[in-house]
Amino acid sequence: MSKSLAKNAKKRVAKGKEAYDLKDEPCETCPDPEEPMTVQETATTRYIPEYPIRIAVVGAPGSGKSDFIKAFVKKSKPLFSTAGQPPLKVVSNPGLDIEKLNQAMGIFGGFREHLWTFFKRFDQEFAANFEGKSFISSGTVLESMAHAAVNYENIMLGLGDNSSIVTAKTQMYMEQLGLAMTVLGHLYRENFGHYYHFGWYLPLAETKIIIPGQEVEQSVEERHAFRVDAALQQLFANFSIPLQVLDQPTAKEKAEVAFAAVNEIMTEGVDIPIPVQQELLDEIKMAPEAVDDSPSESATLPE
Repeated sequence: MSKSLAKNAKKRVAKGKEAYDLKDEPCETCPDPEEPMTVQETATTRYIPEYPIRIAVVGAPGSGKSDFIKAFVKKSKPLFSTAGQPPLKVVSNPGLDIEKLNQAMGIFGGFREHLWTFFKRFDQEFAANFEGKSFISSGTVLESMAHAAVNYENIMLGLGDNSSIVTAKTQMYMEQLGLAMTVLGHLYRENFGHYYHFGWYLPLAETKIIIPGQEVEQSVEERHAFRVDAALQQLFANFSIPLQVLDQPTAKEKAEVAFAAVNEIMTEGVDIPIPVQQELLDEIKMAPEAVDDSPSESATLPE
């Protein structure tokens, strides 16, 4: 740290003390001469993630997650083989497994299915962690949250039975879904932000704006998927989630873009900013009589 930086810091302390002396009331914007001063500098460091790595693929039904994952797994085989790692494990969409048990999902799912989906995926992911394998997950807790939000809205607006009458039964469903969204929100905070190394969002290929009364060729499932996609985008905004968008027209092109990012980071690393807090005036007495404009050895901070 330079002598001029220490000198300027001393001047700021003197100015703050002067402001306190000139005013009857404390100056809220002036630095407190009794408090130690700090400066924050930003440094960067080269970070290379260690294997095994965790990859999340986010998207509404029909966004092409399965096709993309197949293409990415094929493209990335040499990377994992060269690194001496086992093949990338695919965490399948648990909703498909639940449907095989003759349980309703998606637009017809309830709070139990939304939580069930999360924990089935959670089980697969942690099994891969335990085995020391990298994985790519088809969906995340965000999809469970988006489906629950859309289902809640359906009941609130009476879209399920074409009525807006709230009965004891619909009130119970709303309370269940509200509780599920709260639980999923906590699970998101615990298991998303610092959990996945890479995250990609696959938007739906085509967004249709439907005017009430307009005749369109669109199934109930398609309408639900577009609303889930909109809910996902709202979650991205609410939680400031920095996912990479893959909007290329084919699964192969998406996989090439995603692999290029993973390959570069896993082989060369990435520069990340690090805030560095350094105490100023460690050797400067904060009393007004100790503040002057002349440089001194006691005011010199280490480089």
